[in-house]
Amino acid sequence: MTADEVLAAAEAAQAKLAGLEDDLADQIEQIREAAFLAKRPVTAAETAQRNQLESDLSAVRAARQEVAFVALQQLDNSSTVAAMRRRVDGVNAGLSDVLDRLQRIAAITAAVADVAATLATLAGSLAALGI
Repeated sequence: MTADEVLAAAEAAQAKLAGLEDDLADQIEQIREAAFLAKRPVTAAETAQRNQLESDLSAVRAARQEVAFVALQQLDNSSTVAAMRRRVDGVNAGLSDVLDRLQRIAAITAAVADVAATLATLAGSLAALGI
């Protein structure tokens, strides 16, 4: 499954769950509004209904989080991400080779610097002797 397919499926599921979440929130608000407009307290039956709707709303919100988590897992396993990993691994391998070469060049440069310092010391000693 490609990343685009995973995202499309997740977005479709999230849209359905968002619609359900909105419907439940509207129903909860309708219960409150009915009691308010009637200038009366919320009845026991309305309270029970509202509690059930709030429980359902909580479950829908949890489902939305689960869809997001599953989508991330699927994205991680998607062919698009696998291809990206292969490219990154290839780049890393190339960089490792470059680093190895640079380290060898640094070692050679350090050796050349030691030889140059030794030659400078020797030249100074020969100059002091007048040679």
